[in-house]
Amino acid sequence: MSGVTFQQAGDEVLEVLAELLDTHQRRLADAEVKVMILMAFGPVDEDGERVGPALKHQGQPALGVVRSVPLKYRIAGLGDAEVLLDGDAWEEMDEWERLALLDHELEHIDVIYEERPRERDEQQLPGVDDSSKGRPALDSAGRPKLRMRHHDRTFGWFDTIARRHGGASQEVKQARDLVEQTGKLYVGEQLAAKTEVEPPRRRKPPHQGAHR
Repeated sequence: MSGVTFQQAGDEVLEVLAELLDTHQRRLADAEVKVMILMAFGPVDEDGERVGPALKHQGQPALGVVRSVPLKYRIAGLGDAEVLLDGDAWEEMDEWERLALLDHELEHIDVIYEERPRERDEQQLPGVDDSSKGRPALDSAGRPKLRMRHHDRTFGWFDTIARRHGGASQEVKQARDLVEQTGKLYVGEQLAAKTEVEPPRRRKPPHQGAHR
């Protein structure tokens, strides 16, 4: 039986990355963040059947994982952020699902900015947000500093607890709060809707071997 294997993302994946960097994730392109993508493939048995997940996050199977690349590897010329994608699952996804998955992983990447210096005679106006970002903060390799953004919502639910305790359980309370706070964003018609986003337009992929 083979273990998990990795390979560099092909042009098809990098075209999706290029599309996102030019649209929804323009902030990363503006900060010249170099994103490195690897495809992970799960272990298979002697018959070539998949016997385990390609990726895990906090002990659970995951379709994607992202991290900030350590400084020593940045200095060696690698990327600023590393995205791992489940290559087995990717092959089964349509264009919209691929776009959504990679967009999700990129959303975790948060650029750290220098505080914009305030002019001597400039005053903060009450109730006005004038916190314009300065330039991206740089590390000793001259690359933009990054941090990982947490999910807006994270749940740890047991179906058995929800069934056993109903509205007294945190599972049901959180589900009720989710609907009250977001309406039909995650339920109802949204479950059947595909997307309002156009599929990738086959842009020229960014080169993974050099900084953007």
